[in-house]
Amino acid sequence: MDNKGFEDIEDFYSAYNARFKEYRQIESLNPIPKILIMHWGGVVIETYVKFLLVRNKGAEKERAKFWYTLEKFNYIMSQGNLSKGEYPTYKCADNPQHNIGAGIKQIDILNNLLTDDNKIKKAINSVTYPLGIESKNGFIDLRYVSPNQITNLDELFDKWNESFKRLLKWLMANTRNIEVS
Repeated sequence: MDNKGFEDIEDFYSAYNARFKEYRQIESLNPIPKILIMHWGGVVIETYVKFLLVRNKGAEKERAKFWYTLEKFNYIMSQGNLSKGEYPTYKCADNPQHNIGAGIKQIDILNNLLTDDNKIKKAINSVTYPLGIESKNGFIDLRYVSPNQITNLDELFDKWNESFKRLLKWLMANTRNIEVS
């Protein structure tokens, strides 16, 4: 950890590649562990969106819920003591945590495309909240769910799987040329 509570941003690209490889391994199991694949698929999308956001905004450091460029980090470090409320002034992005939609909305090119695309909005919601119930951590909360707790698991999984594939395809098609701002 650096001075003033800063840390280096995670390597989301490597995390995405590892999680996607693991997703493919889980997907090949027979029968497919549906709760696990929905949980892990959410992590795949989350890490990819965070990779795009970090790349687009040039974020290299994080502190609390905010991400910073190296330039702003160095500026903050050169200042004396800042008040807690001053740090957000210098951020380049908010850490979306597990909220896939919040991450996408911070990437202008994706947010502009998202405005008129209800199918993708629904796919984001389905991947984020696979059980159809909004919760604080969405797909992350699946770690506490067992299949016998869900009466319509097959139906939810089919909807989620279609949404996952649609969203991943949309992200890949629309992010090939994301540049650092």
